[in-house]
Amino acid sequence: MWTLVVLCSVIASCGVRGDNWWTTLAQPEETVTSDASCGGYLHSSSGTFYSPGYPDNYPDHSECIWYLRFGSGIVQLNFPFISIEDHPSCMYDAIYVYDGFNTAYRLLGKVCGNTTATFYSTGVYMTVRFKSDGSISSSGFRADYRVVAQGSCRYNCGYQVGSCSCSSSCEYRGNCCSDYYDYCLASTPETPSTPGDNWWTVDDVVTDQPSCRYNCGSHMGSCSCSSSCQYYGNCCHDYHYECLETTTVPVTTADNREPTHDYFTDFYPSCRYNCGSHMGMCSCENSCQYYGNCCHDYYYECSETTPEAPSTPDYTSCGGYLYGYSGSFTSPNYPSAYPHYADCIWYIRPGYSVIRLWFSSVNIESCGNCGCDSVSVYDGSSTSSSLLGKVCGRNTATFYSTGSYLTVRFRTDSSASYSGFRAFYENGDYFSTESPVTEQPSCRYNCGWNLGSCSCTSSCQYNGNCCPDYYDHCSSTTEWPTTEHPSCRYNCGWNLGSCSCTSSCQYYGNCCPDYYDECSETTPEAPSTPDYTSCGDYLYGYSGSFTSPNYPSAYPHYADCIWYIRPGYSVIRLRFSSVNIESCGNCGCDSVSVYDGSSTSSRLLGKVCGRNTATFYSTGSYLTVRFRTDSSASYSGFQAYYEVGDFFSTESPVTDYFSTESPVTEQPSCRYNCGWDLGSCSCTSSCQYYGNCCPDYHDHCSSTTEWPTTEHPSCRYNCGWNLGSCSCTSSCQYYGNCCPDYYDECSATTPEAPSTTGDNWWTVDDVVTDQPSCRYNCGSHMGSCSCSSSCQYYGNCCHDYYYECPTSTMEPEVTTDQPSCRYNCGSHMGSCSCSSSCQYYGNCCHDYYYECSETTPEAPSTTDQPSCRYNCGSHMGSCSCSSSCQYYGNCCHDYYYECPTSTMEPEVTTDQLSCRYNCGSHMGSCSCSSSCQLYGNCCHDYYYYCPASTTEPVSPDYTSCGGYLYAYSRSFTSPNYPSAYPHYADCIWYIRPGYSVIRLQFSSVNIESCGNCGCDSVSVYDGSSTSSRLLGKVCGRNTATFYSTGSYLTVRFRTDSSVSYSGFRASYEVVDNFSTESPVTEQPSCRYNCGWNLGSCSCTSSCQYYGNCCPDYYDHCSSTTEWPTTAQPSCRHNCGWNLGSCSCSSSCRYNGNCCPDYYDYCSSTTEWPTTATPCGGYLFGSGNFTSPNHPSFYPDNTYCTWRLRASSDQRIFLAFTYLQLESCCECDYIKVYDGSSYMGTMCNNSLATFHSSSNSMTVVFRSDSRVVARGFRAEFISSLPTSSGQVTCSSDNMNIVVQRSYLNSLGYDGDNLYLNNPSCRPQISSSQVIFRFPIEGCGNDKKIENGRVVYTNTLRADTSSYGEITRQVHLKINVACQMDQDSVSQIMYLVEHTGNSSIVGTGKFNTSMNFYTSGSFYYQVTQVPYKVTLNQNLYVQVDLSRQSSNLVIFLDTCVTSPSPHDFENRSYYLVRNGCPVDSTYRPYYTGLRPYARFTFKAFQFLRAAESVYIQCKVLICQASDSNSRCHNPPNCRNRVARDLGTEHDSQTLVLGPIQLRASEKKEEGTKEQDEA
Repeated sequence: MWTLVVLCSVIASCGVRGDNWWTTLAQPEETVTSDASCGGYLHSSSGTFYSPGYPDNYPDHSECIWYLRFGSGIVQLNFPFISIEDHPSCMYDAIYVYDGFNTAYRLLGKVCGNTTATFYSTGVYMTVRFKSDGSISSSGFRADYRVVAQGSCRYNCGYQVGSCSCSSSCEYRGNCCSDYYDYCLASTPETPSTPGDNWWTVDDVVTDQPSCRYNCGSHMGSCSCSSSCQYYGNCCHDYHYECLETTTVPVTTADNREPTHDYFTDFYPSCRYNCGSHMGMCSCENSCQYYGNCCHDYYYECSETTPEAPSTPDYTSCGGYLYGYSGSFTSPNYPSAYPHYADCIWYIRPGYSVIRLWFSSVNIESCGNCGCDSVSVYDGSSTSSSLLGKVCGRNTATFYSTGSYLTVRFRTDSSASYSGFRAFYENGDYFSTESPVTEQPSCRYNCGWNLGSCSCTSSCQYNGNCCPDYYDHCSSTTEWPTTEHPSCRYNCGWNLGSCSCTSSCQYYGNCCPDYYDECSETTPEAPSTPDYTSCGDYLYGYSGSFTSPNYPSAYPHYADCIWYIRPGYSVIRLRFSSVNIESCGNCGCDSVSVYDGSSTSSRLLGKVCGRNTATFYSTGSYLTVRFRTDSSASYSGFQAYYEVGDFFSTESPVTDYFSTESPVTEQPSCRYNCGWDLGSCSCTSSCQYYGNCCPDYHDHCSSTTEWPTTEHPSCRYNCGWNLGSCSCTSSCQYYGNCCPDYYDECSATTPEAPSTTGDNWWTVDDVVTDQPSCRYNCGSHMGSCSCSSSCQYYGNCCHDYYYECPTSTMEPEVTTDQPSCRYNCGSHMGSCSCSSSCQYYGNCCHDYYYECSETTPEAPSTTDQPSCRYNCGSHMGSCSCSSSCQYYGNCCHDYYYECPTSTMEPEVTTDQLSCRYNCGSHMGSCSCSSSCQLYGNCCHDYYYYCPASTTEPVSPDYTSCGGYLYAYSRSFTSPNYPSAYPHYADCIWYIRPGYSVIRLQFSSVNIESCGNCGCDSVSVYDGSSTSSRLLGKVCGRNTATFYSTGSYLTVRFRTDSSVSYSGFRASYEVVDNFSTESPVTEQPSCRYNCGWNLGSCSCTSSCQYYGNCCPDYYDHCSSTTEWPTTAQPSCRHNCGWNLGSCSCSSSCRYNGNCCPDYYDYCSSTTEWPTTATPCGGYLFGSGNFTSPNHPSFYPDNTYCTWRLRASSDQRIFLAFTYLQLESCCECDYIKVYDGSSYMGTMCNNSLATFHSSSNSMTVVFRSDSRVVARGFRAEFISSLPTSSGQVTCSSDNMNIVVQRSYLNSLGYDGDNLYLNNPSCRPQISSSQVIFRFPIEGCGNDKKIENGRVVYTNTLRADTSSYGEITRQVHLKINVACQMDQDSVSQIMYLVEHTGNSSIVGTGKFNTSMNFYTSGSFYYQVTQVPYKVTLNQNLYVQVDLSRQSSNLVIFLDTCVTSPSPHDFENRSYYLVRNGCPVDSTYRPYYTGLRPYARFTFKAFQFLRAAESVYIQCKVLICQASDSNSRCHNPPNCRNRVARDLGTEHDSQTLVLGPIQLRASEKKEEGTKEQDEA
């Protein structure tokens, strides 16, 4: 019984009749004639098809594809009649015949005119394409096809054609096709003389295509020899000839592999017949020697014709196939000049997901439309696919495929030649076209199908991309699909790979069969043409149009339509040519909103309503358009057009949709405007970097112009444009920001300035306003508040910003050249001042005397602004006297007068900030205002200069509702506290001390409590506004503490209309790091800490000068103390404090910087910290640190600084043991400083070590906002400098060298030093004391630490005493040798504990491997090479050069090779991972003793390899470690992954060569000749 399956083309009706094409046995031959449809799938053993309309004329613009797909034999295709428009190269109308599965395969030929033709395929597939243009039409063609057992060599020279061959090797194998000598003898082995390009070069050795001979069941890369190829249609050409008898309908075994007949052909494809081909899981190309992926018999089958392995992958060659998930390629000879007449094609075929291709460097000859030299990128598997774009000149670019193929073609002419290009590609899932209706595709009804974002095929278990319900609906061994196509049931809104369940499938014609059954309720009818009149869509074309629903009829009520315009290239211009929409104020009823980006959360460009047409431009390659209507009036709607272009570099006019009139000039001009930024383009020198220069920049402005050559931009040539600092639009008369020559150049075309009505609603009194006003000041920063658009982000908008400045534009016009004093008398406006002191400082705003002079008193004697006199290099709070002020633009008024401008490192002329000239000002780190007496932060000379002019401080009233808090510490409360707060309160406090981290504590809370603080609550935000990250909420009676990650916190208190309580009291302060609890002591104490700086105060002698001594400094520390008398700060009396170089707060256990005696004094009273992952800090002595979240991924925008400190007589050794950063050294990096001197930068995978020359080191880690990785792990150790001593060790000896100068500094000489065994004494020279002794002698103690064998000892000294006293430090130095696997470096470490030290070194075991003459292992073989006979028993022993009863050796892997340098390619294993492989291998001892022994029988490698070498990897374990690998050998019968237990030292040894005796070689040679 035959099963009938009909597969319909998605581009034509099912007009081709035939039998089931999915059978593994040949069908009885029959002839079936198709109808005149355009393309389809043909599966019957014979049949006929015609051009559309045959025998009448075919239509214009036809494109039809017939897929001929059979189960056996080859295809004979005959055209008995052809009548098609003629051309010598068939460039108008033509028939194309391809030898394979689709049009990406080899072109057998193309036919046109009036002729006949016959073609033969080389396999079971053939593809026929018919294409016509828009001019002449004729009657077309008739085509007859049938399956034949043997094909013809005509057009197929060099190919295997079914059961016979047309390659030159057929003469050797005796399988030539019957007409081989007629067509191929003269041209073979030359390139076959077939029409079209032969893309698969052949010769006597290299085969045309991968062969299934010896490879049944394997996937061969470009084709497959597994049974599933019949389903996927990618069988290799000789699959049915070689494998059909052993393969049936594909099934899978329990381990998800297809069952085949041979181990090597199942898992290791063979190079026999395949030299030069890439076989998928391995390769038979010569490049496999470089990549290390040669197939197992590559050197046996292909070595004679294989050149040496290339030193680097040759992607500088002209084209090729790229199969990796990511990679790169370049133009030929890059970075040298590429050749003329190049024509290179790269086929990028990773086979999965979407491909991103980006050109990082481009230097190609540029002509119009890239007409000279260019790179063309095609969205598919060949150059006949859709063109994504071209690249030339110096323009880099990025492209995305829509499927899993990209094709790149590079073509050059005969003229100029440059360095070319470099390109990278990678796989990824970059786009999602619409929100799916279902969360993920479902496997229900889809077993065996790949559904795009996930898979329901059995291979998903291997690839790890199974759909969520795969195991619910599909057997773990299922490969055969249960449906003909994926089903839309449960998958509406998803693109399923081979077909689609998204609404766009109706346009693209790729809907799944049951799309209308399952998804029709939410889907409009399929349009006959692109239906952009529907309610929203995705628009990908370079140009297009769309309309409101029902246009030009009335649009519906409650419409909400979104169009996503995504051409993926350049700038988009959107024009509304017709608009008729209900109009209300601010387009509040029905409107079209245009967003500059990929979603409606992007920046709003503007709204359209009424009858106003408009034009918009994107700043990137995306626009989003949203049309919304209400329930009232309805009109005809709108019609819109968009197109892609480079509109700002041409002469095309640009519409200013914020202007009240059309511009008089097409674009702003640089004439008279050099050095100015003109809004839509720029005349500053930086425009060359940003690429936004105005069109005539180079005509009028020198390329070196940086400062403006005109005082203001000029309106000449710019009428109707807003030029940034001033305006040439008619609205400038209203806003008062007209450019100086506006009335000279533009007045004739400008209407009268609009009159204003009404008084300012924010009046206060005649002189001083409570807050600056935005009237006349839009776009300016006013000091205490802002009228620029950025104020919406930072939350510091002036009170009337939304009233005076347009809210619909994200970049409000700067309407005044300078802030105005109107309504602002008495205020400081940032760039100028309206306070009376401006007469003294000379920074009055331009209209100060006009607006404020009548009410202004004489200039005050004290300064309104801080002065830089005596303060150079300091930050003064409201302004700065440091050199950085020139960059930030906040220099104090007399900075350039008082402070040198030529030094980038500003001179600090005062040790502390001075109140001279600054009475009443806040100076940053201290204050000269009277309130400093309340807060205790008065500057040191406050009472000398300011007491006469200051009154007693009055506590500021922070019980009001919100405000700006700039002090370093302060408190505030809810309104009316401790009385009940009011209803409907909405108060915001902006905490902005401008320095370090902020700690905010709520000491008293009594607020109405609801679920999730939903009634009344305090919200705390980690940033400058309420749009920043929410740290948490406070309500009820729960107190809390919060820490900022930067220098801003925002606190918002909101209440409803119900219950009211007493509210809250909160205080904040600036801190350097985190503490999770309040300190146990009021202030740090100098007891035990003399000479140390304790953070908030100091116990060093310099504290008397700086005035920051701790309270008990004079009680415990002498006034002359300079150096510390304690080794490190002590936690005694200091629990809860951070002491600078170490910490006594509970968080120190998390940050790893606890003081030495933290656990002695503070552990019982401190809880484990609950702070987040640390980022930086102070670390003392020795330890380790990692990037945030390591080993997980570090976050974006990380900036961490670690300050490593050691004692003054020590140095720091820093080693990075793990490093994985973004592969961009300018993006994520680590910088290391020796003190303040730069040492080096570390990027991805660049492990390094650093030695400091001082007792401090700084490590800075920074990441950007893009790619993240797993970060790093680093270890640091305080060590003696090399001038003091060192230790070296091996498995035989330990050597300790101490410099006598170091011992003398401690009061010792070499004569009184000894080890654990006092009888071991040193050798003493004039400069050194040296101990040399066996590794297990002199009292050395051996132990296992972290899987390493460690030998330890102690170096001591006898002390000399005089009665009851001694002047010698008690000397005790701990010495250790860590036996590492590969390390050969040594380092000496010193950790002080009341004079005790440690020396640690690294080394490795010495092991050896030798042959013995017999199983008694008594006589060692000394003959080199070792001459043996075949099958002779060989005996091998591996042992430690110095045996120890505490250690054992385990044989892990032994492999043999004919070369001592290559144990990868021609290798043969004796034992692997502890399991025997060779049948003659027998172990004597392994894992039981300090040596290992085994035996095996001698053999010889084939192909005249004379020598055999043995390489063994052994593990060295502690004899007493029952969890080690040595004591737990693997279960070799049931190999599963398992934990290896503790780590081990390992060694790799090589022994050999072994050679056959002369008689054996002679016998072997005779035997080979006989076989030949």
